[in-house]
Amino acid sequence: MQQDAGTELTERGRWPAAAAAAAAATAATKPAVGLAALLRNAERRRHLALCALYLAAWYALSGLLSVYNKWLFGASERNFPFPLLVTSVHMLAQYVVAALCLRTWPALRPQHPPPAWPAYLTSVVPCGMAAALDVGLSNISLRTVTLSFMTICKSSSSGFLLLFAVLFGLERLRMAVVAIVAIISVGVVLMAAGEVSFVLSGFLAAIGSSAMSGLRWTLTQILLSHARLGMNNPIATIASITPVTGFTTLLLSLSIEHPLSALARSGGLDSLHMLLLMAAGGLVAFAMALAEFHLIARTSALTFSIAGMFKEVAVVGVAHLVFGDTMSAMNTCGMLVALLGIGLYNWLKIRDALAAAGSHAPSGLGGLGEEEEERLRQELFVAGPYDILTTAASTLPPDDRALEDQALVDQALGAGRLPAKAGDAGGPSEPPGEPPLLGDRSDSAPSSAGTLAPPGARLPEAERPKIH
Repeated sequence: MQQDAGTELTERGRWPAAAAAAAAATAATKPAVGLAALLRNAERRRHLALCALYLAAWYALSGLLSVYNKWLFGASERNFPFPLLVTSVHMLAQYVVAALCLRTWPALRPQHPPPAWPAYLTSVVPCGMAAALDVGLSNISLRTVTLSFMTICKSSSSGFLLLFAVLFGLERLRMAVVAIVAIISVGVVLMAAGEVSFVLSGFLAAIGSSAMSGLRWTLTQILLSHARLGMNNPIATIASITPVTGFTTLLLSLSIEHPLSALARSGGLDSLHMLLLMAAGGLVAFAMALAEFHLIARTSALTFSIAGMFKEVAVVGVAHLVFGDTMSAMNTCGMLVALLGIGLYNWLKIRDALAAAGSHAPSGLGGLGEEEEERLRQELFVAGPYDILTTAASTLPPDDRALEDQALVDQALGAGRLPAKAGDAGGPSEPPGEPPLLGDRSDSAPSSAGTLAPPGARLPEAERPKIH
């Protein structure tokens, strides 16, 4: 009995001490968790600010380049008769700037050796030729059609993107795809029928440019996803593709436009002035391309595509203010129908992505696990209401940005990793109530075998494109 009483006294003395120690440990971890939350919120705000900066830069540079091209080529403006030659000079200027960047900053140089000629001819050359036809036909159309009409015609590129996906076996032919392409086509027809000053050659050039745009971005995505091709950042990609694009447009210009005789008759000062004017457009195009690549890297290809829809509407407004372009009721109706088709295309993609996620994850939203569900909600929040397709359909392993965030927390605390959540196998965890940060991602990226992975699939770490 006395032993039991002694034990009871010992326990009574031990438990208050243990409770005090536990309370002290909990109080010590609260500042750490609070600091981690502050750091992550700061990183999230930085990510959102950069996305907004790249989006604003892309809008501004794209609008400036569109106005510049229309002013330079339009029959009622400066009426410069060599749009293909200007395109080749643009590509030359972009190549020179990209080469200087690669020479100045060795970190931007591709880590892999240049691709062999067979790979170059089958991968890089088709992409460069598609880009040449895209930009060249777009500039040709501006000689005869209004900037607003050409911009609206270019909105049909999503329909061509679906068609190329079916042709390449990346998308199966189904009624939903046929319906979306049909809706976009109806919108384009309505836009053409409502155009007051309709010019067939300009319309065909604009539609051809839209088709080449769909092919161009499909091939560009493939190039960015193949590290072995040495194009794992935008500078390296521009330096690799622009020689092909410039050479293609130069050959087309010499064959169709015959600019040498006209330039020979002009004065040297005037030729130098025009050369500088054309090179300035190339610098704007280079800056716009960087904004495009960085926007895709920090969001997704579809975020870029949907943001492009609203950019086109903004360009139509700028064309009205600068050049006095007007749109009829049928023009407006056609644009709305085309945008409806693009919206349905985006809906189809998110449905496929969530269906693919449901076949791999055990529970949660659309079959996603709890962590993946939280990541999906966070991606939808960060990307905004227009990004209805995300890459959260995969298992979404921790990415480089999450590791960098944890390193920042460790450095600030000066005391190792934060405690892992109960049930984790180990390693860092998110603070309670804090959704994980977004990481760079690649939508429908090609696998190492050269075929595109299913929508939402993630590449292995070694194959993911890294855009600096």
